[in-house]
Amino acid sequence: MHAPRLEAFRLRDSVPALVPCTRERTWMEAFPARHPYRCLPLTIANSHGWELLVPGAFEVEWNGGPLVSDLRIRTLDSFPDDPCFAHFATSHFSRGIVTFDTGYLFRTPPGWNLLVTGALNEPRPDISALTGIVETDWLGYPFTMNWQMLRSGTIRFEKNEVFCTVMPIPKNYLDRWEVAVHDLADDPVLAGELDRFRTSRLEFLARPNQNASEPSGEAWQRHYFMGRLPDGTVAASNHTIKLQLSAPVDRRGTRPLFAKPGGGPGG
Repeated sequence: MHAPRLEAFRLRDSVPALVPCTRERTWMEAFPARHPYRCLPLTIANSHGWELLVPGAFEVEWNGGPLVSDLRIRTLDSFPDDPCFAHFATSHFSRGIVTFDTGYLFRTPPGWNLLVTGALNEPRPDISALTGIVETDWLGYPFTMNWQMLRSGTIRFEKNEVFCTVMPIPKNYLDRWEVAVHDLADDPVLAGELDRFRTSRLEFLARPNQNASEPSGEAWQRHYFMGRLPDGTVAASNHTIKLQLSAPVDRRGTRPLFAKPGGGPGG
């Protein structure tokens, strides 16, 4: 049985690099002792999916107006001699929206969509990535990645900066979920676990000379990071501490796994 495969068909010879997402983030690196990396939910989310990188630096200037012509894009390094730049970043939808051409036509197995967004947990001033969910299990044409300018001014994208993140997600699964609201007293076991955590946390914070900026593991509780409860009980058998995805494989010239929209494996 084949492993699930995200197929990325190059639309031209020169396309943006497609690489696994990394855990590193600019703002997280800037903290003393890189403190935010202790938050496992953040670092795992950072590593989810594959990202497309800007081939060369450029600037986007918007005067705040509603027209396509109110937004201008200027290349800064390797792009001036590249005729593909006019297709890579444009003002297509007007009103300060920057549209990126990914350079690929993506296909997923039947029953899988593609979540398309910016780099997770990497906020940018003055511009925001717009998120889409695309039915790539049948789509026979490419989609674009869009960013919204938040105010008039100039922003800059650097070479090898992430402009798009793609991540396969199951198709039509959320509508099968039910959300149930309870009082904590309805689950005495869970209430006891929370009480033990609160007690443990208060005792930890009451220790003398407690300094959360220290790099030592003793300076922070690692219950969630280690997948255990405050009493030391291991709570998760499939707990994830690190996520490292496979790099794309060059399969040009070979028959794709999914030959027809909605069809089964092609072998």
